[in-house]
Amino acid sequence: MINFKQVKGAVVLVRTRAGVYKELDIYKYSNELFAKSGSGFYKLYTNLCTSADSVKWSKIAGVEHKPSTKGGLTYVRLVKL
Repeated sequence: MINFKQVKGAVVLVRTRAGVYKELDIYKYSNELFAKSGSGFYKLYTNLCTSADSVKWSKIAGVEHKPSTKGGLTYVRLVKL
């Protein structure tokens, strides 16, 4: 069973190709970070990209992270806002 877990209080600011900014909740799966959008998830990468070509991220708040060996972001710990 695939099980995404919400990282309570952690958010990411994303921008779509159309120039729309959204604040999305952060989830983790296999200790890698994802942004929840509708019924799906964007994987967050270290180069400010996501798994969707048209969506980039610019800021993350509420969670400490580090680069993973797969180019994504790995959860480290919660951070107080």
